[in-house]
Amino acid sequence: MDYYSAYNYPATVKAGSTGMLDSSTVYSVASDTATSLLVTLLQTKYLLSSINSSSQTIYRIDTSGGISLVSITLQDYYFGDLYKSLTLTF
Repeated sequence: MDYYSAYNYPATVKAGSTGMLDSSTVYSVASDTATSLLVTLLQTKYLLSSINSSSQTIYRIDTSGGISLVSITLQDYYFGDLYKSLTLTF
């Protein structure tokens, strides 16, 4: 199973930016501190009509170009009900 799709990141973003990276991945950008932004990638995969999964990955990007992983949340749904959730915070 392919968990990461190939897509092009936007060349520039600012707080409040949102958009699509591909057909199943949405990004949003929020202020974090005076020198960093939080970039959230939300991806949803529909495996079967009754099963889907979503992942949310949050990165902190600072003005000097440093990128750090903040958290990853994976969730699986069965007929619309959440049955598995895993959150990793760094």
